[in-house]
Amino acid sequence: MEKEIWKNVSKGVALINVYDHNNAEVQRMVRSQKTIEVTEKERLHLNTERAMRPGTDVFSSGAMVPVQLLETTSDKAEIEANPNQLTDKDITELLSLQWKKFDTAIADVTNIQALERLYDMADADDNTTVRQLDAIKARILEVYPAHIFED
Repeated sequence: MEKEIWKNVSKGVALINVYDHNNAEVQRMVRSQKTIEVTEKERLHLNTERAMRPGTDVFSSGAMVPVQLLETTSDKAEIEANPNQLTDKDITELLSLQWKKFDTAIADVTNIQALERLYDMADADDNTTVRQLDAIKARILEVYPAHIFED
């Protein structure tokens, strides 16, 4: 059976429910910046559908981003359109946008982890403007008012 490949872009460990070789449900630990292969059924039925609220599972929230989806992935368009699933390439492209388009794009990001990754990458990029960093900070505080920045 073909599998999708997903990468944990969060700073922590992600626990992913999958089936083992005996078709028993088990949890796999995926460390930060590591990948896991999952079937669409495992991703949707064992993980996404079990989240407490829609959009809070690791696959929808942006903690895991797709590295390789299958042509047959039923929700491929939805995944690709999810503003919280920012790959490093997506973030680089965001940072190159004209400021009005940049502001519009980050306004759609609702996951704190995705915004923190965006901020960290922007802060490390010599081409990032102060205005962009300020806009990302403002969006982070809008989404999560208790956030504390370590400057």
